[in-house]
Amino acid sequence: KWLVVFCDEVNLPAPDKYGTQHVIALLRQLIELGGFWRASDLSWVKLERIQFIGACNPPTDAGRVPLTARLLRHTPLLYVDFPGRESLKQIYGTFCRALLKLVPALRANAQPLTGGKGRC
Repeated sequence: KWLVVFCDEVNLPAPDKYGTQHVIALLRQLIELGGFWRASDLSWVKLERIQFIGACNPPTDAGRVPLTARLLRHTPLLYVDFPGRESLKQIYGTFCRALLKLVPALRANAQPLTGGKGRC
């Protein structure tokens, strides 16, 4: 079995006065060294079968900072742009139909909720 750790807004923590983002430094240590030092008894804790997945907005967004090259050398990147109008209709249409299926009296409202008349 594997543990998958999802880190949202991974580029949000502000760097300290030395330019270190502590969360990023910890993630990098876990990835590079495969563990961490336990402070209580100064023993090494080895981590196995753990995968880290992160999500972030572009560093040009307010409050975001670029991810360091030291972290990025360990990670493949996948850029996903904001979905277009038709994709959003499909996403929210599927969600609304599934949700409203639970209440038969409301089933007919799924299409109007997702822009059935060309509005989204």
